[in-house]
Amino acid sequence: MNKSDFITSDDLPFLVKSGALPSGAYVPAMSYLRDPEFWKTWAIRALLALAVGHILSGIIFFFAFNWNDLAPMVKFAVVGGGICASVLAWFIAKLDSPAGQAFGIAATVLVGVMFAVLGQVYQTPALIHTPFVFWALLTLPFALASRNLAHWAVWIAILVVAISTYANSGLRLMGNHAAANWLNIAVSGGFVLGLVALDKVIAPRMKWARAEWFRVLLVVGAAAFAFAGFTESFWGRYIDHNLQSLAWVSAALILGGLLAYLYSLKPTLATLSLTSFGLFALIAQFGFKLFDGFGDAVGIFLLMTLWIGGLTIAMVQLFKHYRDHTAHHRQSKPKDEDDEEEDFGLTRTVEDFASHLALSKNDVTKALASEPDRNTPWYMHTFLAIAGILTALVGCGFVGSFVALILNDASGFVYMAFGLVIFAASLVFRRKAKPLYLQHILNTMIIIGGLIAAVGFGIEAKNFDLIIFVLLALSICVLLLVRDRILEFLAAAAIITLIGIELYHLKVPMAETFILVIATVMGVFCLTRPIGRRLYSAAGTAFLIAPAILGIALVHAHRWDNLAESSRFSDDLTARIISLLVLLGAVAYLNRGKALSDFKPPLLVLIPLVIGAALVPLGGASALLLILAGYILGSRTLAIIGTLLQIYFLTMFYYDLSLDLLTKSIILFVSGLIFLGVWIFVRKESEVTS
Repeated sequence: MNKSDFITSDDLPFLVKSGALPSGAYVPAMSYLRDPEFWKTWAIRALLALAVGHILSGIIFFFAFNWNDLAPMVKFAVVGGGICASVLAWFIAKLDSPAGQAFGIAATVLVGVMFAVLGQVYQTPALIHTPFVFWALLTLPFALASRNLAHWAVWIAILVVAISTYANSGLRLMGNHAAANWLNIAVSGGFVLGLVALDKVIAPRMKWARAEWFRVLLVVGAAAFAFAGFTESFWGRYIDHNLQSLAWVSAALILGGLLAYLYSLKPTLATLSLTSFGLFALIAQFGFKLFDGFGDAVGIFLLMTLWIGGLTIAMVQLFKHYRDHTAHHRQSKPKDEDDEEEDFGLTRTVEDFASHLALSKNDVTKALASEPDRNTPWYMHTFLAIAGILTALVGCGFVGSFVALILNDASGFVYMAFGLVIFAASLVFRRKAKPLYLQHILNTMIIIGGLIAAVGFGIEAKNFDLIIFVLLALSICVLLLVRDRILEFLAAAAIITLIGIELYHLKVPMAETFILVIATVMGVFCLTRPIGRRLYSAAGTAFLIAPAILGIALVHAHRWDNLAESSRFSDDLTARIISLLVLLGAVAYLNRGKALSDFKPPLLVLIPLVIGAALVPLGGASALLLILAGYILGSRTLAIIGTLLQIYFLTMFYYDLSLDLLTKSIILFVSGLIFLGVWIFVRKESEVTS
């Protein structure tokens, strides 16, 4: 049997598109393809992380409240006691257990807190990189003792900060730019060597080290530091020319060598496409430097468009080849049941899937076989979109400079007509375009055309509300008429943003709450209910993220046209009650048709989570809804986005001026104990069930 005989949740939009999966059967299909074992394990670990995070935060907030009254040695004793307690709990809970690993990471983090206390008490004059260097050195034994990639990821993050701050705050401040560039390039090479060691020495012997996400993390590190070293040395004017050339050539060779290694010995789509995009970012700079100062603006933009466009076309062809190459590699290598190189999640045979949902097996098979994008992962689409948008922006510079010569002082009507022509033509051609590169070019032309038309309309109408209405109408047209996940996400983001801007402009009371309700309703509906033969999952994600993004904006905006303050979004009791009702309503809708005993997550878990969302301000309920939607629907993307946002809002809780630090510490510590109790109960229930 081959991949065409199996189906995953990623294939459902294709079935909806072909009509093989009715709209009403979409949620049951998602539930059938959801991996219950993975999400059960994920939920247990997430509860433990929440418990440990809240308890540690509560302790830190408590001592922050009394910090000025504590003697220096007491401060050291408090943090040192926390490190010892974490290490002791790590051993008691066993090094390899989830609880033990959480305490191990806590010990690593508290070592950094100790250096912060040291700097505060003694006002050490050390540069910013010094504590991070010692932090990385002292916690390396913890990472070595931990058989956990998450712990290693935390340690690598500390090391990366230490090196980056040393290069930028140390070497560059001393004027030694060449050494800083070479350090970045050396670190890139270190990431490559670490990847080779992981693949050839560590992973074959240790099963816990085989997760693909960690390999991707190492490739990201190699590409990022190579880009930094290449760019600084390629454009720098402050070092010897020969040494400068050797530096950027070395950075390019490191990425080229990484690509050769991955292609020949350990090919996966994620690492190959990521490395290729990194090389694209390096090679693209040659064109910008080569054509800099060449002729007039029109000529420069034309040459740059041809250069970036050619590179993008080459990347499209490479990605197509990578799909075939990695598929051939998986089929040709020996079967190893312990190999965890790829993680496709839960799969079902097409026959079982069709039988379970009373669908036609032939229709399902035909729909999957006829879909060319089925084997193109989202990250490939993203890389090509970025390259396509870059090409289109440069191309728009060419078009804009050319049009400026022709139109010169044209009226708003001319700009409006010209923009609408570009918008409409691009929209028509985009609906028929098949090549990925051409699709991304047309996507950007659609955006540019719409903006030109809106500018022209604004020049003539001079009415803010009408401009918003025009932009809203154009965004809705794009959302409904173009099948493209990236453009769909951007159009949905534009729609909810324009609605929010208009609400603020009209000075609508509790505008944030209206945005929350509208965005949540539209987001949940788009994620769970296909319209016609199309599922608007990207739009649904954009809508659900919008309230949390608004919360972030309000955290950092002291005033927004005298309407928004940093505490307004969720500190108001009425607004918070409404946000929790919206959260519960969305969860109930996602679980529609189920008895309370079958809810995901169970009520015993859901209730403490909702209480936590009620206590953490500034969009915490929206972030929690993303996590719960990801858990219920089996979407790792939603769960990851929600988790990152929730971490942010928990951090921002420190700056909530409506509560003092003592009250915050009590709230966090008690909620952490509640989460810990729920985790213990759920873990025992899971062990009994198993």
